[in-house]
Amino acid sequence: MEAKKNILVADDFTSVADCAITHACTIAKINNDSITLFHVLDSNSLSELKKHHKTVENLKEDMASRCKKYSDQYGVEVNSKIEEGSIFKSIGEKATELGCALIVLGTHGVRGMQHISGARALKVVGSSKVPLIIVQEKGPIHNSYKKIIVPIDSKSETKQKTLQCINIAKMFDAKIFLYKQFSTDEENNKNINNNITFISNQFNQHNVLFEIANQEHSGSFEKDFIGYAKNSEADLIVILTTVDKDFKDLVMGPVEEYVINNKDQIPVMCVNPMQSLYTGKSMSSIISFS
Repeated sequence: MEAKKNILVADDFTSVADCAITHACTIAKINNDSITLFHVLDSNSLSELKKHHKTVENLKEDMASRCKKYSDQYGVEVNSKIEEGSIFKSIGEKATELGCALIVLGTHGVRGMQHISGARALKVVGSSKVPLIIVQEKGPIHNSYKKIIVPIDSKSETKQKTLQCINIAKMFDAKIFLYKQFSTDEENNKNINNNITFISNQFNQHNVLFEIANQEHSGSFEKDFIGYAKNSEADLIVILTTVDKDFKDLVMGPVEEYVINNKDQIPVMCVNPMQSLYTGKSMSSIISFS
């Protein structure tokens, strides 16, 4: 029997955190996984506690109550942890420490206890070695992730979404829709087609159901693949965070922020590039599937 995996959910007691827990419970129930609700005690959350005349012990009681509520509702194991730290580093570090397979994070434009707005959510993404699914306030529309949109552009790094796409497709018995960028540039088209060929071959080898869709004209690629995701009633979009050429820093800016804060509130999985791919190893030599 496959070992039970753990899913970390950043919990700041807001409606978007509730939505993130709902998404995590949906995933956990299908796969018999466990969930850890993780609250970071920082200056903002301590200030909120003081404002509402609560102590850390009260917070622990509230967390325990939330664990029982969601465990009873979804029939999954839900635990909690509270630690002091920075939300930008602690969430990713705790997920790695616990050996989590996934982080689910709620993001909101209005400020909650821990102020995880869109731009701040990207900082959490950048500090994590674990893939994240970022949600807003919209729950799973199919009680699962059955339709997954994966934008494919000309960058060679886009191949690195393959592993997580295969894993999540198998997890949910889902269909992947590769959304191919339109380009009139010959070199770009060559690179886009190479990426499509590589990913298609991997999907075929691992029996992943997929379909290729095309951007019909030049224009905003992000706007068009989000529009396609909306019209397809997609459950998830998978993107790769940008990396600089020397792999010194993750460069997450307006494009990523636009995607994760899409107005249709489609959940977005963010996958960070793997540093080993920049040390001479090929994608196929390091990729492995369970």
